[in-house]
Amino acid sequence: MQCYVSSWILLVADKSPIPVILYSVPANTGIDMPAECVIQLSTHKNIIGVKDSGGDVRHHHDHIRFYVRFTCWHALDGF
Repeated sequence: MQCYVSSWILLVADKSPIPVILYSVPANTGIDMPAECVIQLSTHKNIIGVKDSGGDVRHHHDHIRFYVRFTCWHALDGF
């Protein structure tokens, strides 16, 4: 799956003087960042984690299954 925001996120990660944490909050943005996109971006040395507030437990499972050096936070509102 093509990550529709990967080029912008990679530009930010390349230029940032501090580590970057991805934040997926589809309720506010209308865009859900697929697990495949996060997995692809996690290989960048300056992207160190993801905060996923989408509420999809499958994303959490996919995230933790593929990451070794990556921190994952998940918010499941309403549970």
